[in-house]
Amino acid sequence: MKLHMRIDGTGSATGPGDSSWNLLNRIGLPVPYDALYYEDGQGVYWLDGKEFPLDTQTISAIETYLMSNPTQGASVVHGVDAEGNYLGLVPRAQAHAVVPRGPKGNPAKHRWINGSWVAMQSLAETKERLMQELDQVAGSVRTRFLTSAPGQEGTYIVKEQQAKAFAQSNFNGPVPPYIQAEADAMGGTPQQATELILAIAHQWNNIAGPAIEKLRRQGKLAVEAATTTLDAQAAADTHRAQLIAITQQ
Repeated sequence: MKLHMRIDGTGSATGPGDSSWNLLNRIGLPVPYDALYYEDGQGVYWLDGKEFPLDTQTISAIETYLMSNPTQGASVVHGVDAEGNYLGLVPRAQAHAVVPRGPKGNPAKHRWINGSWVAMQSLAETKERLMQELDQVAGSVRTRFLTSAPGQEGTYIVKEQQAKAFAQSNFNGPVPPYIQAEADAMGGTPQQATELILAIAHQWNNIAGPAIEKLRRQGKLAVEAATTTLDAQAAADTHRAQLIAITQQ
């Protein structure tokens, strides 16, 4: 048996199959609660943003009510509105979308976003989190083109420097150490190794690297400019998808 109620300051609440009802008259529960959830002998309520377990007296009152009203809660779903706000157990027609169950915690502080419950933060907190996530995604995408390991970045820099110098000498003179190492690794000539190193450096420095940085910066600027948490999330989602798409090209 399930029962979900949203209560305002007067004790009025909305529940399954009933658009507006009074707890004191219907169940005899004390008020106020912000919201209350009961299922199979257990439940919690929220007051001033904090979650508390239901006591045995309240559970008994709810069970008495449900036993007397067996259709209460029938043919209902866990629903959300168009903005992802939890509606509780409501008739299917009242829900913009159906979700598996309500959030763990105060429903007023959660939104259903991209298939999961997201604890709502302040706009500033949301922006900070989303910008950090964009940095992390950009870093992950970079590893599609670069090996991320201690000392590897410095190795790339020296390899490119040696390759440029060797190419400028028309591949004459002593073979630089990193060029010889690459030639040995690939089983080719020093010239082939040099051309490969320069081609990879060109791909990164002129195409992939700038594309990743552009999307990273665009995403963070779009998040920073957002005036609502939903807009900030949408901006981050868009640029995250575009960053990931680079790895599939």
